[in-house]
Amino acid sequence: MDAALAQKGAATFSSPQNCADCHEVEAGKTSTSAPNLHGRGSLEWIESVIKDSGKEHLFGEKAKMPKFGQKLSEEQIDQLAQLIHAKQTYAAPAVLAAH
Repeated sequence: MDAALAQKGAATFSSPQNCADCHEVEAGKTSTSAPNLHGRGSLEWIESVIKDSGKEHLFGEKAKMPKFGQKLSEEQIDQLAQLIHAKQTYAAPAVLAAH
C-alpha cells in the first residue's frame, strides 16, 4: 500500500468533497443516505458481487451482471475473486476508516 497516496485519498474524502456527508466507511453503519463503503474492493465484497450483484447491499435493482452463485462452485468463485483482488492497484476504502 502506498501510504502517501492513502493519506491524499483520506484528505480528498474529507475535504473539499465531504464524502462522509453521504458515505460511511465503518462496518455496520447505515446512518447516511449513500452506500457504506466499508469493505468495497475486499476479497469478500468481490465474491459477493460474483455470486449475486443484485443483493441490496451491493447494486440492488441497478445490477446488470448475471448471478454466478448457482453456476460456479465456491472454489471457482474464490479463484475469480482472488484474481480480481490481485489486480487491484489502489487502497480499498477501508484504509479511510483508520483516519
